[in-house]
Amino acid sequence: MNDRNLTIQHWRGQLSAGVIAGAFLSTAILAVAGTLCGANASPMAISSQALMWLTAFIWTLCICSCFLFVSGLRAWLILSGSALILWALFALLKHAGLS
Repeated sequence: MNDRNLTIQHWRGQLSAGVIAGAFLSTAILAVAGTLCGANASPMAISSQALMWLTAFIWTLCICSCFLFVSGLRAWLILSGSALILWALFALLKHAGLS
């Protein structure tokens, strides 16, 4: 069994990945969720309010979970790669006319 210890050695790279790539990831998650649930741009709609309040929660989860990666590079690769995949899915959903 490969036993890797979590260290605080790469905390700057991990934190920057959580803040920057996590922001893109959280907005991508909510863009896809908003497209699938049919949220409109009205700030008074319940679905729009739910998505606005969930943004901070999901971003906080990204920031907290970034320290679970072995290195800052791995955190950047996984968080930004996930964000790119979700933004591509959002573009496909918009192109398919689901919004």
